[in-house]
Amino acid sequence: MKRNWIGIDAHKGYCEIAVLTDKETLIRRINIITNERDIVEGILKIKGE
Repeated sequence: MKRNWIGIDAHKGYCEIAVLTDKETLIRRINIITNERDIVEGILKIKGE
């Protein structure tokens, strides 16, 4: 089974969302403003199951 991992580095003004493979290869990085709407939209942009 292929798995990807999502990590969120949250700060007061911005968040960075990273998507990694099991072998720690970076697939995607998203920088967003720290607020509920942008965090939800950023996560929803990630494709997969």
